Amino acid sequence: HGEGALQMLVDFPGAGKWTGAYAEIEMYVVDWTPFSALAADVYLPYNVPNGLKGRLILTVGEKWEWTEMNRPVALKPDQWNTITANLKPGSMDWKFFPDEAFRKDIRKLGVRIESDRAPAYKGPVFIDNIRLIK
Repeated sequence: HGEGALQMLVDFPGAGKWTGAYAEIEMYVVDWTPFSALAADVYLPYNVPNGLKGRLILTVGEKWEWTEMNRPVALKPDQWNTITANLKPGSMDWKFFPDEAFRKDIRKLGVRIESDRAPAYKGPVFIDNIRLIK
């Protein structure tokens, strides 16, 4: 945080097609039981049309099960947007509900930027300051 950000070049055609751009990383700190939330900051340049959304995605457990946030977060152009998801057992932020087993074995973390049939945009988006919150 503060030194630079991940730049992801996206190409969302609009035209009635759902499109997503995805960045992920394998985790080295896999036991997240001390933490209650996960957050990431996403910056959209000033020339991005309204309508892009972001969501956090996790891969968990020995079977590498994939789960994403239930609802994407609307991203506003020309500012940093924070995507936050509750990690506590029973959280409604995820497609399946986290329990202690879920939080003890996180394998991957991903950030997806989405264009749900609109808008069209080709260019950079920036991801930074991914963090666990006690």
